[in-house]
Amino acid sequence: MNTLGSVTKSTFLKEVEAHKLHQEFEVQQTSATITFDADLITANVINGKIDGVSIAQVTFATSHTNTMNLLKAELEAHPSVASVTLTDTVNNRQLTIVPVDQTEAPVLSNWAVTAGASQAATATATDFNKVYPGVPVELTADGKVQPLTVATASTTKIGTALHLAGAGEMVTVAMDGAAIIFAEADAALNAGPVKWESFNTETERNRYNDTSITATNQTGWSIDVAEAEGDEIRVVLKF
Repeated sequence: MNTLGSVTKSTFLKEVEAHKLHQEFEVQQTSATITFDADLITANVINGKIDGVSIAQVTFATSHTNTMNLLKAELEAHPSVASVTLTDTVNNRQLTIVPVDQTEAPVLSNWAVTAGASQAATATATDFNKVYPGVPVELTADGKVQPLTVATASTTKIGTALHLAGAGEMVTVAMDGAAIIFAEADAALNAGPVKWESFNTETERNRYNDTSITATNQTGWSIDVAEAEGDEIRVVLKF
């Protein structure tokens, strides 16, 4: 039963047609990123703090890629950090940090590259993924949900959160869709917006892909990840 609010404050005044499509998702983990705007070079030194605690200084060694791996290992040893991933698949210049404490956003401070003939600038950002009642949400690439990115709302908005949920918790979403069907991937794809590609008469499944999605050609959202062509996926059909 949806109580439509708490004792002290309600977000939803009324809710009609409660029999319409709802789906439960996990809320994306809280994370933070450190991004460099250029490759690390000979003699560069990297320093910074997480939650006020300094990392051990990392000095360039051998190559940009090797130094990024050294920095990753140093971040993983930090007491506030649960995991670190290199998340820039083009230039290998970004580290995504998942903190141990998922109830608070990690504080990144004093990040800088010094020494060497030139120094990459650093940019830090925090993604605190708590969702509140009435907040529009979108899928992450691995099928979790997070608050909507306004700039891509025309294709990524899958629905509205019905209650409060923190990172790693489950949230029920009132979906912007008519039904969920079993389908198959036309190629490897991430969870998120998809378009209809064809109907496979042999498997009797609709086929979808996630290439060049626009508000015009989008026909739904895959709530599963496909590793290869032909993988079974669940697709929310767009109204």
